[in-house]
Amino acid sequence: MILVGRYRSPFARRVAITLRLLGIDYEHRPIKPWPSNEELLPMNSMGRVPILILDDGETLVESGYMLEYLDDLVGPERALTPPSGPARLEVQKIVHLTLGTQEKVILANHERYRRPEGYSEQGWIDRCEAQAVAGLSELERFEPHPWLTGETISQADITLGVLCDHIRLTCPEMIPEGCYPNLDKLAAACRELPAFAETVPDF
Repeated sequence: MILVGRYRSPFARRVAITLRLLGIDYEHRPIKPWPSNEELLPMNSMGRVPILILDDGETLVESGYMLEYLDDLVGPERALTPPSGPARLEVQKIVHLTLGTQEKVILANHERYRRPEGYSEQGWIDRCEAQAVAGLSELERFEPHPWLTGETISQADITLGVLCDHIRLTCPEMIPEGCYPNLDKLAAACRELPAFAETVPDF
């Protein structure tokens, strides 16, 4: 398999971590979509990352779809999201709350750092950051024991661990040490794993 996209993308990184945790070998192509995405267009007509190219040449886009494919590939006993029932709903609840929070962090950072000087809208930044903080406060309710949904790591832990790292590396003032002890505990546990340590983005 080939994973296209830099680990700076939290969506590419969560796929990379999943591949490593599942023991699936892959080639990494850290192509960035900004400022030009022309190199990506033959693989994804929208020019977005991540892209996962399967061994038969099939191309998958959107990280959630990739993760479903990988779970199906390894089977329900090894899948990082339970296939059905209350356990699946619990993991998905955390994953989607995390992705919503991640989206607001990215929007705030984009408005602050990607806009030409003098063109960013502080009101929009403030609103996105307030929504992100609200999401973090909600996620803080989930206590790892040792992982968020039980004794083994799940996609909930991976996605939230990636979010915590992304914030720590791009806007650390949003998640000051000690303000979210459960998130700190989870992030520390994730960083101990080789799959996380080997995919730390180079900002």
